[in-house]
Amino acid sequence: MARKNKKKKTLAFKNAVAGYLFIAPFIVGFILFLVVPLVQSLRMSFSTVELEGGLSMTWAGLENYRQAFLVDEKFVPSLISELVKMLTNVPATLIFSFFIALLLNQSFKGRGAVRAIFFLPVILSSGVIVGLESGNTLLADMKDAIEATNNNTSITGVLESILITSDSSPMSQMFSYVFDIINSVYDIAIASGIQIIIFLSALQTISPSMFEAAKIEGIYVPSLYEVSYHGDGTISSVSPKYDDIPVTIRKRIVKDMDKAPYPKTLVMPFIQTVQDKITLEVYRGCIRGCRFCQAGMVWRPVREKSPKVLCEAAMTLADATGYDELTLSSLSISDYSCIETLTDELLAWTDERKISLSLPSLRVDSFTKELMDKISTVRTGSLTFAPEAGTQRLRDVINKNVKKEDLLRACRVAFEGGKSQVKLYFMQGLPTETNEDLDGIAGLAESVIDEYYRTPGRPKKAPGVTISAACFIPKPFTPFQWEPQCDMETLAEKQRYLTGKITDRKIKYNYHDARVSRIEAVFARGDRKLNAALAEAHRMGMRFDSWDEHFDYEKWLEVFASVGIDPAFYANREFGEDEILPWDNIDIGVDKKFLLRERHRAHKAIPTKNCRETCNGCGADKLGGERSCCPSLRK
Repeated sequence: MARKNKKKKTLAFKNAVAGYLFIAPFIVGFILFLVVPLVQSLRMSFSTVELEGGLSMTWAGLENYRQAFLVDEKFVPSLISELVKMLTNVPATLIFSFFIALLLNQSFKGRGAVRAIFFLPVILSSGVIVGLESGNTLLADMKDAIEATNNNTSITGVLESILITSDSSPMSQMFSYVFDIINSVYDIAIASGIQIIIFLSALQTISPSMFEAAKIEGIYVPSLYEVSYHGDGTISSVSPKYDDIPVTIRKRIVKDMDKAPYPKTLVMPFIQTVQDKITLEVYRGCIRGCRFCQAGMVWRPVREKSPKVLCEAAMTLADATGYDELTLSSLSISDYSCIETLTDELLAWTDERKISLSLPSLRVDSFTKELMDKISTVRTGSLTFAPEAGTQRLRDVINKNVKKEDLLRACRVAFEGGKSQVKLYFMQGLPTETNEDLDGIAGLAESVIDEYYRTPGRPKKAPGVTISAACFIPKPFTPFQWEPQCDMETLAEKQRYLTGKITDRKIKYNYHDARVSRIEAVFARGDRKLNAALAEAHRMGMRFDSWDEHFDYEKWLEVFASVGIDPAFYANREFGEDEILPWDNIDIGVDKKFLLRERHRAHKAIPTKNCRETCNGCGADKLGGERSCCPSLRK
């Protein structure tokens, strides 16, 4: 039977009340039995007190201190001894108490019983002392019996007096040794109990902040959600532990990008770095619907910055940094609705200052001669296009609305503009991919080479095409989130197959390490069980694993085996469409029904129009946004 969820306020109230109930008596006791006597003793230290015939006090100034420090030979050594004890015992007790409090503040089975072990010595000792000092006849007799055996009036003293006789029998001696150990542990518990209670109460006062954070839209606190599993390891439910925690965490967005803060200065490195340039975020989101692309889904809807804001930011950053390269950054920069206006305004001053204007993420179907001319004003180099798949059928599957003719036209524009090197990005292992699709990758590269030689006015040097092929990784919040990743053997065979198809030396083929991609797929589609794997990997010293010289696939297999995780369960398994996915309790604005519909269209090789042409009903319009490309938001 499932335990009924408690309300957050109830839990917070209980934590607060428990903390105050524990702390309050000690605060009162601290004032009455420490502060008050200390003040009284300090006052009396400056007086001569006569106890005979009644209390009398005569002001003596510092005479008592002179006698203690200069006359009494035993006082100073005794004082030093006590100070040494204080400086060693007190910090040790506090450190011990703090870490015990951290332990007791964690959520684990039987936490209440463990807490009682540390709290009861303080409570029981106080109760026994009070009881023994009362007027009850039975307790008074017990007190006398305890004192007769020279035991302290504590709970352990009571038990020792009852169980241990005054004779020297082996049984009595054994009990005596046992109680010596118990008394030592008991003394530590008594010394630390109050501090543990105080530290624990302080830690618990922090806890309610997590509940408050969870009620902020867009904030996900995993510890406040409980995950249940079926016998096969799939998720049966993800539910909040408390009634007033939202069942679904909804994404928040910056609706007006012009008002979003952007850095006016950058930290300048002492050495050249990878991103050693000015980077301007032009807009967020994407009008395309590539079915493999997580960013294109989670960043919906499109929200653009105005050219005026972008130009002001660019000039401010150029003045502050002195960089000679400016990059316009977005998922597809050529889809920016004001790209012509923006580039004209930027080139008006970047050309004079010899600042290179870079436009990455260009789509072949929107690459024009005008854009080519603008990005070639200062520097020349290679251009990168991303057809992603080798055949039109597979490009329709992934909804990459790009045709072979678009790619060749874009390459011809680049060649006419003085380019001779072109990079083409592809993915291998895409859903429904066949060897014919791999043949298409090699065929596209050869067609680009042929187009170079057919282009009049091309550079008078040998062309070059670099194919960069990544392994497909199914990502959450995409139509392909249910698709399995190809196993490593299949990916390796696809890479060998394509290598054999490329015979032209003008074509260079680079591919990703399938082993790295598999680890990425595991963590992309995994759930919270992978926390144990991450912790174990860190313990084993695994760092910078994306770097070839640091990556150790066999070590990762050891990590997964040590925590009982099968990588294939996450990376190579087709998820059921009715299965609860680890991220289903997060609402990114894009409806799951839309993702499922897109998956079904993918398997039929039916493309979907972009958001600028029509609204496809993804659901992101409910999030709103200024200067959006979403047709339903433009109405």
